[in-house]
Amino acid sequence: MKYRAKSMALLVITLCFSGLITSTALSTTETDTLVHQEAERGGYRLIDIDTLWQRYQNLDDNILLIDTRQDWEYRTGYIKDAIHFSMEPTWFSRLIQRNALAQALGPDKDRILIFY
Repeated sequence: MKYRAKSMALLVITLCFSGLITSTALSTTETDTLVHQEAERGGYRLIDIDTLWQRYQNLDDNILLIDTRQDWEYRTGYIKDAIHFSMEPTWFSRLIQRNALAQALGPDKDRILIFY
């Protein structure tokens, strides 16, 4: 059970950054650079998978997991305590859903948000 949860946590991180990578030909160094640049532009900080796993295991209330997959994907399995907020992978879809997403996330701006 713990192995599966850690694998899911790794999946979270992997999926969070997969949208930032535009080419599979990028090296790890180039990918890391892109991820760090995006974090700097977005004004957020990155945490590594081990830190995320520790916080998740310790039931850190400051973490909010958001499953953005389609309904049928969500029904096949999800990380415990994740909220489901299906998002189409287009800018227009994200634009029209931003108010609903803000309501789903709530007023606490200090939480760690993990999208997968």
